[in-house]
Amino acid sequence: MAASDICLVLLRRSELFKLVLPSKMFEAMAAARPIVSGVEGEARAVLERAGAGIAITPESAEELVDAVNRLAGDAELRGRLARRAVSSWRASSAGPTGRLACCLCSKIRRGTVNLEAIRERMVREGTCES
Repeated sequence: MAASDICLVLLRRSELFKLVLPSKMFEAMAAARPIVSGVEGEARAVLERAGAGIAITPESAEELVDAVNRLAGDAELRGRLARRAVSSWRASSAGPTGRLACCLCSKIRRGTVNLEAIRERMVREGTCES
């Protein structure tokens, strides 16, 4: 993720996928990367509320090419969307579970994850049952 300038979140056009929130969308937001998303429903609504990327019609190769070219050719737009992405992700990470998710993502990026310690902390904070 750190080596990418743009993140793609693409799913097939399906009623089922209108209900999902792909985790890679939040990973991209946490990493301050602009998103091109070909997902309908709730994922599209989250992306648009955050102002974190460009939503396209699922399975539309033409829209995908246009969105990637637009972002590739406009560093200012990439930067603006990236700032909105990480700002939205941080704002949604304000509670105890969100702070734990921030901590976990940081540790994953650094390669220093201790899952047992994370589970114990979640039990202590009441965000996970023992």
